[in-house]
Amino acid sequence: MADVTLKFRSNLNTSSLPHLLDLLHQCRAITPGTTVNIDLSNVHYLFPLSACLHWKMIEEIVVRGCDYHIVEAPHSDSAYRQIRRLILDDPKFVGYGKGKIPTIGIREISDASSNTIGEIVELIERAMGGISTGIRRAVSFPLTELLLNVIQHSETTKGNYVCANALPSKRLIRLCVLDSGIGYLNSLRQNPLYSYLDDDLNAIEKSLEYGVSRFPDQTRGVFLDNLVKLIRHNGGQLDIISGYGHLQIVGTIAPKRVRLRLPYQGTIVSLKLRTTKGYTPLLEEWEEGVESWILPKPLG
Repeated sequence: MADVTLKFRSNLNTSSLPHLLDLLHQCRAITPGTTVNIDLSNVHYLFPLSACLHWKMIEEIVVRGCDYHIVEAPHSDSAYRQIRRLILDDPKFVGYGKGKIPTIGIREISDASSNTIGEIVELIERAMGGISTGIRRAVSFPLTELLLNVIQHSETTKGNYVCANALPSKRLIRLCVLDSGIGYLNSLRQNPLYSYLDDDLNAIEKSLEYGVSRFPDQTRGVFLDNLVKLIRHNGGQLDIISGYGHLQIVGTIAPKRVRLRLPYQGTIVSLKLRTTKGYTPLLEEWEEGVESWILPKPLG
């Protein structure tokens, strides 16, 4: 049986999403028992989004009873360090140091653990050089609902991952949450109010509206609205991928709609957030909006 080679491009950011989805679909088409050769020689930079999709590929390879080998590791020393930091559980990269960038390596999401949320907030704290209790609360709320959404909306407990890193010198945090569930369209259509939706992009856009959720009887559906406010207020980028839809929000620019050639089964939320401004002006508004559901306590 012939081996299969997956060759990654150099800069694996959100612009490389079509390339990463193509590799993922190749993994899903692999014949059981095939040996998969992973060529990372061109990789110069790895983001949490590409790290999560890399791990999803490994999952698809393993579940098909295939073995995989890193036949060409990155020639870039920085790429070595990024991969080791973000993909901590991959035995192929044991031996490479974690480096100095504060990082949460890929981990599976089984519950909305306050430990995981606390670690992410700590990354933001490092990137900002210290934050107040109020800002901790402001940041922890959308993160809490983001992880709860993975558990409650995706309808699967397997194949759900999160990873993040912070660049204190640039006061920047990058975060990715990936699930292997039913996607935004199928999730929202379970609410009779949104049963008319028939397009992935329209479903993602609808989910940005305050209070929109699959749950008709609860005050839910506020985390995306909050994340958008963070992006608008502080600068950064939010990418939401589900099915054939990819919606991208950069700063105050109008959302960019992209229809993908190959779908992602499930949902990916990728966040790049600048921390040069405070979050305090948003805190009171958020708390008023979620009093009837959940108000996270200070972490730490």
